[in-house]
Amino acid sequence: MFEYECSGKNVEKAISEGLSKLKLERDNVDIKILDTGGFFKKAKVILKIPKEIYNNSEEIKKLITLNNIEKKAENAPRIEEVKEKESLNQVITTLSKNNKTENVKPENIKTEIKQETEVKSIKAINDKNNIATQQETTPQTNKTNTGNQIESNENQLEECKKFLEDLCNISKFKGTVKGSETEEEVFLNLEGENLSKLVGYKGQCLSAIQLILSAICSKYKNRKKIILDVDGYKEKRKFSLEGLANRMAKKVLETKEKVFLQPMTAYERRIIHSIIQEYPELKSSSSGQEPYRILTIDIKK
Repeated sequence: MFEYECSGKNVEKAISEGLSKLKLERDNVDIKILDTGGFFKKAKVILKIPKEIYNNSEEIKKLITLNNIEKKAENAPRIEEVKEKESLNQVITTLSKNNKTENVKPENIKTEIKQETEVKSIKAINDKNNIATQQETTPQTNKTNTGNQIESNENQLEECKKFLEDLCNISKFKGTVKGSETEEEVFLNLEGENLSKLVGYKGQCLSAIQLILSAICSKYKNRKKIILDVDGYKEKRKFSLEGLANRMAKKVLETKEKVFLQPMTAYERRIIHSIIQEYPELKSSSSGQEPYRILTIDIKK
């Protein structure tokens, strides 16, 4: 069976949302409950899809592929140790064995190897930086590292564009990649039709792809910060969050009571913090563990 993980306010809503996305009936899947949820936690379930249904639906195959990318990126910061010296040959051997046991088509092996290798690189980057959230909010500075690193920066933009084009082809999305770069940053924007699945729930899939692109560029000695957007999602989300921050700030000033915002990514919390800083009477702070870290707005004392 093939697994699709989904979440919701409670178990029933998580199951309902997953079935809706997969366009399946409840009788078509087996259900495994991972987390029943709580006040600041969403319920999580796994929908197990039979091989026969999976093989007959390209849409389900695409959804499961994207779901797996999101899960790998979410779990990356929680790994305490990373075997940095593991060779690519060992990864290829392991994946080849796994593919034989899982009956994965041969043409997909190369893609799986690339994804596994890049996720391992993401884990190494997060461990060295000690906090994953700063990868999205703090500009990367040039570092002098030892090891097999590429001196030139000329290929970073092209390599990232090639990865996104391959991702669109594999996932059967119709998208065009546009990019530009400065001495320190690479800007990428994926434009096309029906690309919302590449954004994911609250931008989780978008963040996962951006982390993979950062991992790809980690082999360069003077790697650049990667900034990825899909159909202007980040600009729209920024506008929405700025409006939310201003509304909550006014509410706190009127009621004199602190407010708690729903869990957000580091990028989104940074936008809220920047708006609250414009109110001298207010302060903002974050608490909790990723990915359920929440932001609080309160009166300064």
